[in-house]
Amino acid sequence: MVTPPKREYWVAEADGCETPEAWRTRAEHRSGTWWEDWSAWLGPQSGERIAARPVDSDACPALADAPGTYVLES
Repeated sequence: MVTPPKREYWVAEADGCETPEAWRTRAEHRSGTWWEDWSAWLGPQSGERIAARPVDSDACPALADAPGTYVLES
């Protein structure tokens, strides 16, 4: 399961010499999810987007279509 987004977060450039408390004091508080900021930062760091590889192969065939039959077990 993906962790749900937080409802608030803080943003500031990192300074390796300061304490976490000092960083938090000068950081900008933002409401809402951090996922949009993370995605905006991550995109340029990641290079060109490519299609995902298949999850199965001849050596390791899929047992069932997603999400799998285990989700039906209780």
